[in-house]
Amino acid sequence: MTILDEAVTGLQNIYTPFTPKQHLVFCIFGTAIYLIQFYRRGGWHNLLLMLGIDLTYLTQTSLCNTSDTIWILGVAEIIVLGAAFFFSYKFNKQQKALKAAGVTAETPPADDEARSDTITKEAAEKDADIVDNAFEE
Repeated sequence: MTILDEAVTGLQNIYTPFTPKQHLVFCIFGTAIYLIQFYRRGGWHNLLLMLGIDLTYLTQTSLCNTSDTIWILGVAEIIVLGAAFFFSYKFNKQQKALKAAGVTAETPPADDEARSDTITKEAAEKDADIVDNAFEE
C-alpha cells in the first residue's frame, strides 16, 4: 500500500494516528457505507454517524492543532453520537411497532393488493415445505 504511505516531515500530530491520505480513505469509506445504509433502511442516525466519522478528519487540518480545539471537537463528537443514539433508539422502536402491526417493507400499509399478493406468496412457501407441514397440528 505504497500509495497511502506518506513521508513524515517534522513533528507528527499526536492526535492523528493515520496519515492524511489514510484518514481521507477511511472517511470516504465510512461516508459511502452510511449513505448506503441511509438509502436502504432510512433512519437519520446513519447520517449522524457519517457526520461523526467525517468530523474526525478535522484533526488532520490546522483547525485542530491545540488541545483546546481537540476538546471542542470531542464535545461536538459526543453531541453528534448522542443524537445518533437517540435517533437510532427512536427508529428501532418505530420499526418494532411496525413489525408488530404486520407492516414491513414488503407489505406497505396503503396497498391492499400488494399485501394480498405477499400473503399468497407466504402461504405458497409454507405449503411447499411438505416435511415440516406434516408434523404441524
